[in-house]
Amino acid sequence: MRRLPALNALVGLELPGHAEPVASRVEDVQGDALWLARPSDVGAEPPRAALTVRWTSDEGLWRLPVAYQGLVEQPVPQWHVTATAEPERSQRRDGFRVPVMGSVTLHLGQVAWSARTVDLSEGGLRCRLPLDAPVRPDREVLVSLDLVERGLTLPGEVVRYHEHEGALDVGLRLDPPSEQVAEQLRRFLLAEQIRQRNAAP
Repeated sequence: MRRLPALNALVGLELPGHAEPVASRVEDVQGDALWLARPSDVGAEPPRAALTVRWTSDEGLWRLPVAYQGLVEQPVPQWHVTATAEPERSQRRDGFRVPVMGSVTLHLGQVAWSARTVDLSEGGLRCRLPLDAPVRPDREVLVSLDLVERGLTLPGEVVRYHEHEGALDVGLRLDPPSEQVAEQLRRFLLAEQIRQRNAAP
């Protein structure tokens, strides 16, 4: 039997024109068919090209090619898709990014800097720092995620940065967490995605 993401799993959709996978959730699973919550950050026009569904497990990152079959409006707008091939697994567990507005603390050396989050995934964080923050590629950091229940402190490193609207837009790679911490992050990302969907007009 073909491996598919579980009911209520948080997944990412690789879509043409999107640099990063967009967040969705599995609303139903039947055989090789999935019903996925229509992403809130894409238009109403259905996808015309092949799609890929991504999700993470304790075994790594899975990618499943699917074909769009149609839109279901109730109980929430959903894309009906069917698998077109076997899923592929890699050891990478970056997952996909969910927009998250909040604050985190970055420990750069002996100094703690407050940052505004832009998006978060199981394997990375994008945030905004003051222009004078001492960041550089490959610099190691500690990230305190107080916005996650019970809080988390994760090691990581700077992978890129650039100036944006009077601040530094910084991309961080987070070190692979334990399965317990990864599950805590998944629960937070799922709850945030549901909150955003419920708040959408």
